[in-house]
Amino acid sequence: MRWGRLGAGVMLLLALAGQAIGADPPSEIRKGPYLIYPGEPARMQVLWQLDSSRTCTLAWGATGLYESGLTTTTEYGDDHQHAVTLDRLAPATQYQYRLSIGDAFTTGSFRSAPLPDSTNLKFLAYGDTRTNPDLHDLVNGAMVDAFTADPDFQTFTLHVGDFVSNGDSETAWTDEFFGRTRPHTLLMQANLPIMGCMGNHEESGAGFRKYFPYPFVAARYYSFDYGPAISWSSISTPITPRARHNMPGWRATSPQRTGPGDSLFCTSPAGRRWAAMTTTRPSRR
Repeated sequence: MRWGRLGAGVMLLLALAGQAIGADPPSEIRKGPYLIYPGEPARMQVLWQLDSSRTCTLAWGATGLYESGLTTTTEYGDDHQHAVTLDRLAPATQYQYRLSIGDAFTTGSFRSAPLPDSTNLKFLAYGDTRTNPDLHDLVNGAMVDAFTADPDFQTFTLHVGDFVSNGDSETAWTDEFFGRTRPHTLLMQANLPIMGCMGNHEESGAGFRKYFPYPFVAARYYSFDYGPAISWSSISTPITPRARHNMPGWRATSPQRTGPGDSLFCTSPAGRRWAAMTTTRPSRR
């Protein structure tokens, strides 16, 4: 990621391998830019939040010239949030994007999803990033090292929940997960889609859904297909009785609990070899 002017967690890594961050980011940005894979191979979503109402411009392309598109954004909701869904992306291709706010700009990149008939897939996973943002930044630095050394890792990262210490606190999201003074965190979030599940520390889930508008089936759970092998189901609750009080949408008959055989777990096209589940705690009945 490049900044400029115009004119604690647990991590699973399938491999570990530096990439430097440039000048200070535009001061107008409160969170992001960050990425979400919307569940369709030819699409990617770029999101960010500002401190005030501003018009932004996002340009993107596969050559570094941002030749694929240019769009102007205005905020949605009531808290200065912006989002752009890029589409018609070529498969398994690295794209660069540039977010401009007046004269200030920042850049990031992502790799579009591979075709279902591809034969290889790498990804990263981590979680429990609450409470210790400095340690979170160190973990993010290792993740950046991984996909810098091996671009095949620039697919997505799974987050297993507990993003922040209190998911109903705006301060926790601003200072802990999206901290602006932590360069590796900024770099990872701008270059690697985050596909996460809700943990108990996300409390009511309002902040989780606000900042991560995944393709939810209901409540806070969803599924997505990616590449040759895997259909992921992201479960919003640790399936234990004592956790029900602060996990919205929990019911004994919920599709996310009843498991294989319901619509949540059977969304992948024929030919995918694996179905996987992400949750914040081991599930048990």
